[in-house]
Amino acid sequence: MEQSDQRSIGELMKDLRDEVTLLLRQEAELMRTEISETVAKLARNGVMVLVGGAVAYAALLVLLAAAVMGLGAGLVAAGMGVATAVWVAPLVIGAMVVTVALLMVRRGFRALRELRLAPERTVDSVRAHGEWLKGKVTK
Repeated sequence: MEQSDQRSIGELMKDLRDEVTLLLRQEAELMRTEISETVAKLARNGVMVLVGGAVAYAALLVLLAAAVMGLGAGLVAAGMGVATAVWVAPLVIGAMVVTVALLMVRRGFRALRELRLAPERTVDSVRAHGEWLKGKVTK
C-alpha cells in the first residue's frame, strides 16, 4: 500500500473536523430550507380549507335567499302545496350547497394529508454524508 499523503494524524484530524463542521452547517441549512417549504405548503393548503369553508357559507346564504324562492315557486306551479314547497325548496337547495362545501373541504384536507413533514432531502443527505464520513475515518 503506497500512501502519498504525508500529513500527520493531527493534521488529518483537523481536516476531518473542518469538513464535518462544514457538512453539519450545510445540513442545517438544507433542513431549514425544507422546513420552510413544508410550512409554506401547510399554510397554502390550510388557507384553501378556510376559503372553501367561507365560500360554502357565502354560497349557502346566497343560494338559500335566491334559489329557494325560485324552486318554491316552481314547486307550487307544478302542483305542490305552498305549505310543503316552503320547506322542500330550502331542503333541496341546502343539500346541494352542503355537497359542494364538503367536496371543497375534503380536497383541502387530502392535500394537507399528502404533505411530508420530515425534511426528506436532509435525511437522505445526512445518510449519504454519514457513509462518506465512515469512509474518511476508516481510511
